[in-house]
Amino acid sequence: MRGTILAMALWLLPFGLAQPRTLALVVGVNQYRTYPETSPLPPLSYAESDAQKFAEALQQDAQHWRLARLRLLLGDLTTKTALEAELRDLARWVGPEDTLVFYYSGHGRPNRLGQASVMPYDAKLTDDETWLPLGRIQQVIEGALAGRGRYLMLVDACYSGQSLPGTRSFEVPGAKALPRVEIPRPRGVGALLAASSATQLSWEDAEKGGGVFTAYLLEALGGQADQDGDGIIKTSEVYAYVAGRVAAYTRQKHQTQNPQLFARADFALTLDPLTAARSRLARLKLGGHIGGEQFDALSLLLEQPRPPEDLRLYLQDRLSDGQFVDLVQMGAVAGVPASPASDRRLLEVGRLHRQGRLRHDQLWALRTMVLRGRASWWVSQFLSGKVGAAAFLDALGAGRVAGVPRLPRAPRRASPSASPTAQSPQRV
Repeated sequence: MRGTILAMALWLLPFGLAQPRTLALVVGVNQYRTYPETSPLPPLSYAESDAQKFAEALQQDAQHWRLARLRLLLGDLTTKTALEAELRDLARWVGPEDTLVFYYSGHGRPNRLGQASVMPYDAKLTDDETWLPLGRIQQVIEGALAGRGRYLMLVDACYSGQSLPGTRSFEVPGAKALPRVEIPRPRGVGALLAASSATQLSWEDAEKGGGVFTAYLLEALGGQADQDGDGIIKTSEVYAYVAGRVAAYTRQKHQTQNPQLFARADFALTLDPLTAARSRLARLKLGGHIGGEQFDALSLLLEQPRPPEDLRLYLQDRLSDGQFVDLVQMGAVAGVPASPASDRRLLEVGRLHRQGRLRHDQLWALRTMVLRGRASWWVSQFLSGKVGAAAFLDALGAGRVAGVPRLPRAPRRASPSASPTAQSPQRV
């Protein structure tokens, strides 16, 4: 099955169902740098293992994410300078349709200006200039992207300024009352999913083996968030899944934690091509546009390394729903039965297309003539069975069939008896 999905991903790449690439910087910090005469930030138990789990999830599902680059930084590698440099470098590789993901697991706290900040390895407890505000991270990302692609920040930290065992926040000795916490709103096509609200704690949990937020985030991105079953996981679906389950789980523990999403636009994060394609075909079936037998045949074709061209074009958004349904009903898609009630003349046109002898533009022109009941001489003679397919195609190649685009091939001489003296419209 994984080979099938990979094959589908490859032939879907250039068009509609192709998923943009993902580039990710994943960061986790358990132990922070010590400074002389200054207490270190309290250690965490699961921040680094959470980051490792997230990175492994991206790698294991690399074909769904279309993972292009992944950088995992842990412990003393996560200095403030290193994080900004890595973000700038990754952003250089982001294309117009790509997504840059920044995941952070560790301590958080608002600085003296109220800016929600995460703690790099070299953060100093009493010097918030060594902290890294989320607004600064967004500024680095947006500046480096320069309008290309989109970005997602996933932050498993908290900004309440409280210090309780099992949480990802801390107190600063002698600090004044915290100002109102500001969590920056992304500009452009970006999103920030935070583990909790500005005044809440973010919990680590032994039963979950890590942060509660990250535990449910991994479930969401692993497929559980795809509630509508269309094979596409969007930021809004991830938020809905994570927020509901984190709130319910922490409530059972007599705690409160409500993840927050800040975003101007919803966008896709992962794609299961096979599920997405089946879902699209299922909508046609549920709408009564194709029958059960046709749906079953198309579903089987999806698992082929090279499905029929019309099916590929449809899933790549190069054929509309209506155009594809017309092709199916006419029996024009190889391996798919025509609709039983289809007009015999349309079935004949569909047969030529299925055999690769008619282009789409020619098929649409012929279909229009049949539906209108008026056609040129050659078309009328062919559809009535008075002229064979070979002679009709020769006429197409010679440009003698009025109203139908010419075939791009050298014609063979048609039988004199089959050649009309005029191209007056005929009833069909």
